[in-house]
Amino acid sequence: MSYNGASMNPPPTIVAVSTSSKHVKLERETELRIEVSDTPLKLRVVNGTAQTDGTTETDYTADETPMVSYLNVHAILNARRRVAQASESTQGPRVIVVGPEDSGKRTLAMLINWAAKEAWKPTFVDFDVTQGSVSIPGSVAATPIETPLDPVVGFPLDMPLVYYYGHTKPGTNVELYKATVMELGRVLERQFLGNYESRVSGKAGTRRSGM
Repeated sequence: MSYNGASMNPPPTIVAVSTSSKHVKLERETELRIEVSDTPLKLRVVNGTAQTDGTTETDYTADETPMVSYLNVHAILNARRRVAQASESTQGPRVIVVGPEDSGKRTLAMLINWAAKEAWKPTFVDFDVTQGSVSIPGSVAATPIETPLDPVVGFPLDMPLVYYYGHTKPGTNVELYKATVMELGRVLERQFLGNYESRVSGKAGTRRSGM
């Protein structure tokens, strides 16, 4: 990758090409992070061209990318799916992602995409009533995932299971929220009993913490 910007003293992994251009070689599982200001900044990657605006003030190669952890989780989930597949009476993995608002919970939808790309059919369950990934805010919902998610369309709505709670905070009526979630869970359990593929593929859900 090369980019044009203000000259600066690069770290060892960055080789200066000229006073206004640098060449960066990224090792596997690393990231290039750049802080910019108001001067135009151009990026060029091996498989295409990327462009952004700003002057390079700080840049460095990072090896603390969370992708390694995500891939490890994906590998563990796949192993448990294969165990469930070998035994028809075994339930596939169940994962819940919990975090505060805007903490990146939905970025882990990539776990669902990776599963779908390998022909698994997991079920996505949304317990977060503040936003609503599958249906409107104030509801809990579940939907089967058979193909990778479309970044524009979002979650498939062909066969969603939706229960309307009526509030955007579980704390508004805790007992009703619990009853709604439990009813959703009971219906999903009945569906899994008759759907082998969904049962072994497992469930993945999101919930906002501190609600």
